Amino acid sequence: MYALWVGLVLVMVGLMGEFYTRRHASISWSARR
Repeated sequence: MYALWVGLVLVMVGLMGEFYTRRHASISWSARR
């Protein structure tokens, strides 16, 4: 059960991190140009 919760948390953090970094990257890309 512990491993299941750890995996779920990692997936959630990964998705949130990917979304945040992607939005941040798009903003920085537009600003860089």
